[in-house]
Amino acid sequence: MVAMGVVCAGMLTGCSAQQGYASAQAWQRSQCLQIADAQERRRCLDAADTPYSTYQRQSDSIKTSP
Repeated sequence: MVAMGVVCAGMLTGCSAQQGYASAQAWQRSQCLQIADAQERRRCLDAADTPYSTYQRQSDSIKTSP
């Protein structure tokens, strides 16, 4: 999440939350590829491939839970 904010803040033009999320995903994937253990690398890549719509639903459910 922090990476998304940094990406958006560093751009001269504004970016949508979805664009920021995509940028953060790309960064996360590059980090995943540096993991030596194949199983851990696969888990990391699976998490990095979470679609924006899923992320948004999860985020909304956290915001609305007491």
